[in-house]
Amino acid sequence: MKTRLILLQLLFVAQFFTIVRAEIEFKDACLVQKPFSNTAADQIPINGETTIEADTVSGTQGVELIFKGNVILRQPDREVRANEVHIYENPRRIKIIGNISAQDQDLFVTADQGNMQNETNESVFNDVEYSLGNINASGNASRVSRSGNVATLEQATYSTCPGINPAWQIKAEELVLNQDTGFGSARNASFSFMGVPLVYTPGVSFPISDQRKTGFLFPSMGQDSILGLEVALPFYWNIAPQLDATITPHIMTKRGLMLENQFRYLQPKHQGVFQVNYLPDDRQVNRDRYLYSIEHYSTPLANWSTSIVGSAVSDDDYIEDFGNDLGFVSTSFLSRSAELRYRDLYTTFAVTTKGYQAVDPNITNATRPYHLLPRMTYRRKFPQQNHRLNVTVTGEYSQFTHPQRTEGERLHVRPNLSYNYSNISGFVRPSFSWHMSQYETDVGSFSRSVPIFSLDSGLFFERTTREGALQTLEPRIYYLYAPNRDQTGIPLFDTTEPPFGFNTLFRENRYTGFDRIGDANQVSIALTTRVQEEDKSYETLSASIGQTLYFNDPEVTLNSASVNPEARSGFVADLIYKPDAYWSLRSSLSIDSSLSDTEVFKTSVNYNGRADQLFNLEHIYRRNELEQTGISAAWPIKDNWVGLGRWLYSHSDNSSIEALVGLEYDSCCWKIRAVAERHINDTGTDFENTFYLQLLFKGLASIGKGSEILQKEITGYETFE
Repeated sequence: MKTRLILLQLLFVAQFFTIVRAEIEFKDACLVQKPFSNTAADQIPINGETTIEADTVSGTQGVELIFKGNVILRQPDREVRANEVHIYENPRRIKIIGNISAQDQDLFVTADQGNMQNETNESVFNDVEYSLGNINASGNASRVSRSGNVATLEQATYSTCPGINPAWQIKAEELVLNQDTGFGSARNASFSFMGVPLVYTPGVSFPISDQRKTGFLFPSMGQDSILGLEVALPFYWNIAPQLDATITPHIMTKRGLMLENQFRYLQPKHQGVFQVNYLPDDRQVNRDRYLYSIEHYSTPLANWSTSIVGSAVSDDDYIEDFGNDLGFVSTSFLSRSAELRYRDLYTTFAVTTKGYQAVDPNITNATRPYHLLPRMTYRRKFPQQNHRLNVTVTGEYSQFTHPQRTEGERLHVRPNLSYNYSNISGFVRPSFSWHMSQYETDVGSFSRSVPIFSLDSGLFFERTTREGALQTLEPRIYYLYAPNRDQTGIPLFDTTEPPFGFNTLFRENRYTGFDRIGDANQVSIALTTRVQEEDKSYETLSASIGQTLYFNDPEVTLNSASVNPEARSGFVADLIYKPDAYWSLRSSLSIDSSLSDTEVFKTSVNYNGRADQLFNLEHIYRRNELEQTGISAAWPIKDNWVGLGRWLYSHSDNSSIEALVGLEYDSCCWKIRAVAERHINDTGTDFENTFYLQLLFKGLASIGKGSEILQKEITGYETFE
């Protein structure tokens, strides 16, 4: 009961001082009347600033001139058409009568009678219908007065919907549209939707441009099986042109009231975002919950930059309970890093510190990554008169800390000499590197020196097909030699073996990081073909296949793992096919050398067609790990209705792990969508159900949420917003 009372109070306060975000996408049927097109005609100059044309002219010069019949009056940034115009000299004013159409910058009005003052740039029109072309809004008013860029409308209506009875409308005793500030305000106003009054307020403000202003944003609402009924009411604080904050009371009936606070700043030399979420005494777990996040970037001096990026949460279950709205790359670890970097044309130097917080309850201390305190990297390119010759030296010093694993320091230096010869027929790139490392650890000192030689070469063949398309054939051979060095005593600080794919055929080291330098005496052979049709700006086809042949069995491994005893690797292949501008197929395959067992297979079919038609089919298979199939779509049904859906199925578990269904109605000037989602939680033990309803008044406001979920779950959906 207490939560509901707080909610009603917040919504009541929001009615009195509200700023809303505008939706800017309109359909053609919503577009308001366009400005006049100036036509050449006989014109009479009035005081060098005003020109006027009419069928007849009468009166006395210097006292009163009367223009009648098809009158067109033009001034800087203004044009008026009417049946009759009277121009008085003392005091200087203009009276306009009958069938008035006036264009004043972005404001277009039709009226029966009006007056204009040249000296003060003021105008008054009675019984007006108006439109604002810059924001596609229109309405009517009993009286419109304009002074400079501020228009005041009495007994007025406002909407971005067309027609006599617009779908949504603001009615106000007084509307003030200030184009200098980019905002409108309404006094004694009511808001109605489908003819039903929904809200009355003594005062409200709304955007008529992309300007920002302090005030409440419209609330968002939803239903979640873990959080309960959700209502969030953001308050936007426009502190300064380069500073703002958003403070959001977020009510969750099963949890309590969370305050979500975001602070943003944008300065010439630095910018960033702070986020603090705090929930006192979570009703489900009886403890305080919080999240802190910072993202800061700066360029204090020429060639120098700094960054601080990091997050922290109160407990391992925070992300699982309250979601990943900040877009963390991983929901298992939250990283924190700080960096100082120098870069010029030939030199790069950086000092970095990095740490992690585990947010997955299943992660043990022993499996958590190392902290870097610090890491220093250096790269120097030495310019040569021969631009084909490249001489570089890279170096790194890192100190690794961990509560349960071996700690230590690593110094790694890698000079490299390479030569790049290429022309339209092919390329040859010999390269020689020397990896030198020194370790000081809890379990002893280690040193290692590994020279590496590689020779990368390829040819380009072209032909024109019968259909007129250009097809290439690109064979490539990559030879790699690195002697075997005993590295069994060196701890694994940050080194792993990446998944075997097409790009790994041409890596100098088969491991990431420097804790293992793989031995090699091998050659990789690959073949790529591309098809470029004459009338298309993209490649219709790109297909590649490759394999590595081993002259010696690799012996350097991770954690004494077994090596591939075969004389050759498996096959890897990539395929991209775009038959037209709407369909695309992307696939990658890794299969063993005998072509009997598939190691990895990924494929996706995407259709992004006319009339907002969207379809995605995805399948992923990793041997002994997972196999999943996903389908998502956003498809027009009938008369502005769009069906939305996503389904993710796990073949290894023989069950659905995610299902989403939604329905959207998109009219000329408003949109409503309902989204229901069911997905398995991160622990894989239970399902979470959510429901969201979102109502968008284009050019005015968005109530609720749902678009964020759809953009994340349906590939390509963001193009519709």
